Amino acid sequence: MTMFHELNAGVGKPWSSTFWLSALQRVLILQIARLSAARLTNTQFHRKKLMDWGITNISLMPSFSTIGEPSFDVPIRERRRQLVVFGRPWQRQLAYSEGAAALANACTQIAAERIIDIGDPIPGDERSDVGGVPLVRCGSLPAAEVSGWMHSSLASFLFYPDALLTKSTIYAATCAHGTIPFVASNCEESLRETELYKGKDYIPLQAGSPKLDPTEFQEISTTVYERYQDRNSAASAKQIASIMLALPK
Repeated sequence: MTMFHELNAGVGKPWSSTFWLSALQRVLILQIARLSAARLTNTQFHRKKLMDWGITNISLMPSFSTIGEPSFDVPIRERRRQLVVFGRPWQRQLAYSEGAAALANACTQIAAERIIDIGDPIPGDERSDVGGVPLVRCGSLPAAEVSGWMHSSLASFLFYPDALLTKSTIYAATCAHGTIPFVASNCEESLRETELYKGKDYIPLQAGSPKLDPTEFQEISTTVYERYQDRNSAASAKQIASIMLALPK
């Protein structure tokens, strides 16, 4: 059984390793797929690409939260008006640079009091606020503490392609905690199509995005949390067990 979390890296520039290795990566991916008794991937985008390459019988299994899955959704009235930016340094750097306008929009949407930055330090980034909203740097934290911040915060922000959200454990963690995920990107059109439902599984942000009515926050949080239960770790374990039982003996 093989899970395809990534495929070949794309075309790239002639001076990059991507340009020279992408074709080889594709050949290796196809060989592994054909040798596998069962094949899974975590995005419809990758599933379609594998099918276009002639690989069939690919199960879809989105990534699940790796920082815990609370058994209840904290009511919005008990959460602070703060927004979590969580992930690797390069991911958060993109959120603060290319995603700055969308991040400011998200802060406006919830009238954010502060931004909670979680993850290893971003080299050279010493900003103390984003558009006037204070930035609280927490550094790298144990999973339980990240879970605590998620559970007490109204929203999170990800600068990430729509089509790849289901492979992101950061996105999964946000949904698992009922924290409203605001998402933006500058990706190409092909990466904007997703099996997720905009407005139910996440809130897309772009220029001119309408302001949410605060009375909608609880409904959005509840919907995000409840819809995640169909793709949580227990659901994934059940799916894997079903696939394994169906394999030829």
